[in-house]
Amino acid sequence: MPTTLRLTTAGLLTAGLLTGLSVLAPAPADAQPLGTRPLGIRPLGIQPLRIQSRQIPSRGTQSPETRSRDSQAQESQAQESQSLAALAGEYRREPVKNGYHSGVLAAKQEKGEEILEWTNAAGISFNLYPTDVRDVLKTGPREPYGDKAHAQLFIERDGDRVFGFTLANELFLRDGERPPEPPADLAIPDTDEGLPGKGTIRRYDWFRKLWLEKRSRWFRHTARDQGAVVFLGDSITQGWGDDMGASFGSLKVANRGISGDTTRGMLLRLERDVLAVHPRAVVMLMGTNDLEEGDDARDIASNVREIARRLVRQDPEMPILLCKVFPSSETMRRSAKDIRRINGLCANYVKRIPQVTVLDTWSIFANEDGDATRAEFPDLLHPNEQGYKKWADALRPALKKLTATPPSPAPVEADGEAVEADGADGDEQDRPKP
Repeated sequence: MPTTLRLTTAGLLTAGLLTGLSVLAPAPADAQPLGTRPLGIRPLGIQPLRIQSRQIPSRGTQSPETRSRDSQAQESQAQESQSLAALAGEYRREPVKNGYHSGVLAAKQEKGEEILEWTNAAGISFNLYPTDVRDVLKTGPREPYGDKAHAQLFIERDGDRVFGFTLANELFLRDGERPPEPPADLAIPDTDEGLPGKGTIRRYDWFRKLWLEKRSRWFRHTARDQGAVVFLGDSITQGWGDDMGASFGSLKVANRGISGDTTRGMLLRLERDVLAVHPRAVVMLMGTNDLEEGDDARDIASNVREIARRLVRQDPEMPILLCKVFPSSETMRRSAKDIRRINGLCANYVKRIPQVTVLDTWSIFANEDGDATRAEFPDLLHPNEQGYKKWADALRPALKKLTATPPSPAPVEADGEAVEADGADGDEQDRPKP
């Protein structure tokens, strides 16, 4: 009988679930290879997987044609309801990496509820429980859900075909299945020619790989993420996890952070990654990697403004929350002076876009020198658990207000920060010179 473990931290989930928890419980010496062991899948009674229909926020009176399309989409999703037992089978990690890279999903009953059990090649198992969101399950125990004790498992589909699942950003493929080919335009273009924005688009080998992996997964989740509050950013956003650390209760969220990304990179991927899901609101944190590349502060602010403009162009009622760049350190090529400058410029460049609210996420972290503290940013760049909690505490009231009321027509000020005259009105650099 496999051992059932109760996991309590996100770090343990990432390091343990995917590698067989070999540090805590190494595979027994007599463990048989997965392919030679009985799968142990038990046929069970059919119970429907709970489904939440795709919801796009109403923007006024809908036409009969729009209502018809929405109704058809909801009916189509309802027809895709299936039992968890239909997901049972052998899965393999793709691509194969170090550690235990295969296992079996089996359906079982717990207190009258149909759930799934994942058992890896080392014989380590844990339970997976349905949630109110279609094709999303969470690791146990069932009740109560803790803030950090659970990882999310996402069922991966290509239309009606289930080809695998994603757990802790790793793809596991069903035996004999392959994922759909991603569109060619998800990859980073080889040159800047004809691309929007100003400044750096990174093209390091590791970054190209991560960019394509992330965007391919998000492309597959476009239908599932409709109407979410989207978090657009870099490694700080990515590091918060798919559900933003379960920091916002029942609020539907979608993480669109890519480690190492710049403002121009985010502008380039805005259409596929953000606009395609018709977000209810967008939270933006960006610019720190542009500083590392030595990009001009006015170019950074121009990219931020263009992202906001494109969001509003699609949905004039969309609330946008622009977070000020977090403090860092001159040792990280991100001085307090430079961060203050881009924060001031960005706030002024978007002040004529009433849908944008600027949130002061700089002063809540900065020490007396304007730098990050190691208590909240151990590497002086990325927040730890304490830092993410403070960010969530700052976001929560703003998100509650923005998602409940229409945008204010009053422009957002720059919180009193001094800004150089070259960007004081947010449009000076775009005007023809006399």
